[in-house]
Amino acid sequence: MADADSILIIGAGQTGAVAAAALRDLGHEGPITLIGREAHAPYERPPLSKDVLHAPGAHGQTAVHPEDFYERQRVTLLTGTEAVQIDPARRLVRLADGRGLPYSRCLLATGGSARELPSLPRGTPGVHYIRTLDDAAALRAGLIPQARVAVIGGGFLGLEVASTARALGAEVTVLESAPRLLERVLPPAL
Repeated sequence: MADADSILIIGAGQTGAVAAAALRDLGHEGPITLIGREAHAPYERPPLSKDVLHAPGAHGQTAVHPEDFYERQRVTLLTGTEAVQIDPARRLVRLADGRGLPYSRCLLATGGSARELPSLPRGTPGVHYIRTLDDAAALRAGLIPQARVAVIGGGFLGLEVASTARALGAEVTVLESAPRLLERVLPPAL
């Protein structure tokens, strides 16, 4: 049985971490549990395509909160843990390891996922999808001078990856299906 005021947040990314802080700031005194599939404490994703790719040690600067935040704020942080089933009638979340976590309220903050090309699934040698800190670290290992890089997508993320790869000495080609780069966010004059 869950504490009458327990909140379970599924998704230990920036949104989940900020939600936990906001709950405490708004006076929530009950238990807060933050569950994340990744092994890392919550971090900001925008630096993945810039700072983390450019400097391997930069991942330490991407944390949403200081290292001691979760303990100070009495937020239980479960990393490397995946929620696989929600039973709203019983107010229970089942984890991949078989444990069940009861809750009184549940916030889903799982974010999105990178769209994978069917012919180039995750794990294909030489193919990288950028969604996580580990994804950025894996790509960073291959960004060496004279490496040939094709970036699929001419949006902000793709262009940031292309710019960083170029700054590291790689030869870069950007492929975009739209008639121009950043078509959805910038007017044609730009």
